[in-house]
Amino acid sequence: MTGTTSPTVLISGAGVAGTTLAHWLARHGFRPTVVERAPGLRSSGNPVDVRGPAIAVAEGMGVMPRLREAATSVGALSFVDAAGRRVGHVNMRALQRA
Repeated sequence: MTGTTSPTVLISGAGVAGTTLAHWLARHGFRPTVVERAPGLRSSGNPVDVRGPAIAVAEGMGVMPRLREAATSVGALSFVDAAGRRVGHVNMRALQRA
């Protein structure tokens, strides 16, 4: 990097990957801009499973305490077809025990 201006980076997508990338780039002297085509925050979505190598990343970002506060427990997953009929089911607790 030369001069006093930090390099800029445009990141497309404000999901987990985009915002994590923005965090690390900012920490290393870049000026990231994150753009998202969704009109606003989602009121629901898929849970994010933080385990394995992701734990070290979240700890390095300093967000593990907040993630633990926001943790949820999924007991089961159901799969439905276009008509809303259940076509599959996974007992997550049984899967975790296995």
